[in-house]
Amino acid sequence: MIKYLIVDDEKPARDELKFLLGDFNDFELIGEADNGIECLNIAKEKNIDVVFLDIDMPRISGIVVASKLSSFDNPPLIIFVTAYNEYAINAFEVNALDYLLKPISALRLENTIEKIKHNRINLVDPLINNKILFNDLNTSSRICLEQNGVYMPLDIDSIIYAKVEGKNTIIFTRNKEYNYSGTLSQLESKLTNTDFFRTHRSYILNIDYIETIEPWFNNTYMVKVKYLDEKVPVSRSQIKKFKEFVGI
Repeated sequence: MIKYLIVDDEKPARDELKFLLGDFNDFELIGEADNGIECLNIAKEKNIDVVFLDIDMPRISGIVVASKLSSFDNPPLIIFVTAYNEYAINAFEVNALDYLLKPISALRLENTIEKIKHNRINLVDPLINNKILFNDLNTSSRICLEQNGVYMPLDIDSIIYAKVEGKNTIIFTRNKEYNYSGTLSQLESKLTNTDFFRTHRSYILNIDYIETIEPWFNNTYMVKVKYLDEKVPVSRSQIKKFKEFVGI
């Protein structure tokens, strides 16, 4: 049996995960905790194989807890379970086996279970695991970005627009901008969400973030986007398709 511990400061989240894990007969719940201190105390007293660990918790964060657990003589595998993708880089630093984003789908959890079983059988090197940690996050709803040699998932819906600056492709969200390692066309191929439109050879726009559409010279348009003090051009060659796309 694979013995696991659930750590989350929100009881509904713990209950949901317990329910989902109940479908796996070779997994046994050893305990649950609502904070990192309690987690560490349980892990010291009991033989735990896997810890499903929230990150944003009171007292000490899940990242700190994972770091402390890794110093145990027989450290448990760490599966981060969180609603926030911005901790992905930190997860690499503590050699987490996987990183589940809430809400958790049953199919995604099955993938994690297979990783756990594979790791226990083959004792996968944490450095090798780091390269594949977020492969399953690269789905139709998320893309994986490489930033300074590590990978982080980004929700596609959070992308306001992307543009080419010199030789770089830059992705803009409400709070941050990211360098994309590929071309704008390569990024476009990953944005399967139908809300994205290639307004210009150097721009891709998420139409959900359109604030205003302003007529511009030579029968073109400039699009003012929400949340950012920026305007995205619509080229003459794309005007007809753009008007059909947004319904004007």
